[in-house]
Amino acid sequence: LGDAAVGQMPQDMSEPLVTLTAADMDDPELLAELAAITGEAPPPRRRATAPAPPDQSQLRAQAEAKKQEALRLKRAGDIPGASQALRQYKALQTQLAAPRPAATPA
Repeated sequence: LGDAAVGQMPQDMSEPLVTLTAADMDDPELLAELAAITGEAPPPRRRATAPAPPDQSQLRAQAEAKKQEALRLKRAGDIPGASQALRQYKALQTQLAAPRPAATPA
């Protein structure tokens, strides 16, 4: 290393030079490079899984909260806000009325 490179190194070597995020740990290219550097086998690729749909009780609670919010906003004179909350309430009601897919074995 030249003097310029040494001059740029931090004085306190306890501080990490690189910070990895959770997204970095899911990056297949970065994981392959890291495996090549360490001489280890790259980790197996994870299969993407769809997020679990909210259960019916959560949807009902969210819908009731939006309904109450719409009523509160209407009483306060915030008609645009009440309309938006009402649209969100109706969307939640549509989700509640939609047929639920059958559970598939893992």
